[in-house]
Amino acid sequence: MLDNNYHRLLNRQLQKAGSNLFDNPDFANFLKSVNEAYNSFDKDIKHLENILEESSKELFVANQKLRTEIDDSNTKLENLIDNVGGVIFETNLAGNFIFLNSTWEEFSGITVDDAIGKSFKDFLKKINIEGNRDFKELFSNENKHIEFIFKEEKADELMWFELKCKLVKDNNGSPTGFIGTIIDITDLKLTQIELQRASKSKDQFLSTMSHEIRTPLNAVTGLSNICLLYTSPSPRDRTRS
Repeated sequence: MLDNNYHRLLNRQLQKAGSNLFDNPDFANFLKSVNEAYNSFDKDIKHLENILEESSKELFVANQKLRTEIDDSNTKLENLIDNVGGVIFETNLAGNFIFLNSTWEEFSGITVDDAIGKSFKDFLKKINIEGNRDFKELFSNENKHIEFIFKEEKADELMWFELKCKLVKDNNGSPTGFIGTIIDITDLKLTQIELQRASKSKDQFLSTMSHEIRTPLNAVTGLSNICLLYTSPSPRDRTRS
């Protein structure tokens, strides 16, 4: 016969034992102790469940807060990257784009989706690189820092860009790709070209003026020498000369 005062698990075990121990006084104290242990265990379990439930709530709130902070940080980072005033890119070791900010579309006229996964060589002509440098030389795994200037014609306008990037390595020191920037330097390049033209014009002007001044001076000097050959100027005239 089951005893409703005993724990359900204790009743179950006694029922499986198949012997009637409830009326046996020799087992009364023992069963009481076991029953108290079961009840104490239930209380401990309930206490742990309450702790776990509270911890889960705290973890959920902390996780939501962390997700919000991460989303806010990502939004700020994306806004910063998209408004940095130049292209920010990342490639793998093969030179294929794995990241491009939105400025890429403004500079190239090609969408980011169409460019991702393709090689930079598809968008960069060798003849347009200043100094006609070789692709393999530029993007070699031995080059930790790469920098060069290239030009592109856009809407019938010649534009100049400066590319800077560096080799990226993983935690083990193995190269994984390149990360860098592309900046529009058209205004700077045009200014440089104008300065070079001005400098060349200045040199030509000075050269012409030097020739134009030297020619009459040579004539005056020659005529003076001739006069000295056929005349005997007084000491006073020599002093005036």
